[in-house]
Formats: sequence, C-alpha cells, structure tokens
Amino acid sequence: MFHVDHVVPPGRWARDSAGAIAGLPWIPNRGGPHHVDNDVWSCPFCNNTKSDKLPVRRRGRWVPLFDPRVDDWRAHVRLTHGGLFIEGAGDVGRLTEDALGFNETRRDLARVGERHLLIKAGRYPPPGFGVAS
Repeated sequence: MFHVDHVVPPGRWARDSAGAIAGLPWIPNRGGPHHVDNDVWSCPFCNNTKSDKLPVRRRGRWVPLFDPRVDDWRAHVRLTHGGLFIEGAGDVGRLTEDALGFNETRRDLARVGERHLLIKAGRYPPPGFGVAS
C-alpha cells in the first residue's frame, strides 16, 4: 500500500510558491499544496520519515531530496546485496538515503526487513532496476 506524499509539504507551500526556498527550483503556476502536480506515490516508511524535509546545504551548495516527478531513481541510487540495500549515488542520492533512512534496521523503522520479505515474495526489486551484489 502506498501513501500520497507532498513533494513540497503543505506547511512550506507559501514560501515555495514565492520562490523563497533555497535549493528547490521554483515552478510557476502549480496548482497548490494538495494539487496532483505536488503529489507522488510513496511507501509509508518514506512518507512518514520525509515529513517536511526539503533541500539541505552541503559543502557550500543546496542539495535537494530526490524528486520522483523529475528524477530517475536509477541515476541516484543503486540496489546492492540482491536488492536488500539502497545505496545513494551522488549528492541527491546520498542525501535522500540519509534523510529517509533507506537502510534502517531498527525495529520501529525496519525498512531492510520489509524489503527482505518483498524479495522473498518476488515483489521486489521493481522491473528495470539493476542489482549489484
């Protein structure tokens, strides 16, 4: 089951629509915080962990989180150990991996355990994803 995630959290919409969030490209004429052009499908883990996180400053520049509306997963992450782990590639991938805790193993955030069950059931990784060992 997926959640609908707001790429720009509703509480930050006014600043974003004014072009005032550093590191987040301003896109004119979007329909609002609850409009379909601000919504993406997200797994419950990622949606709950992302919360209202936005770009962060790293090494003197702003780095955005992965944006599934415009970014390609395969350019920013790679799957390792048969798909069990998601490893960020480049600044966007590494920031997103850290911010969303892709490889968290704590019991309350057991993303790795969930992926393991999906792999055993043949439901993961998604088609088209290369898996490194």
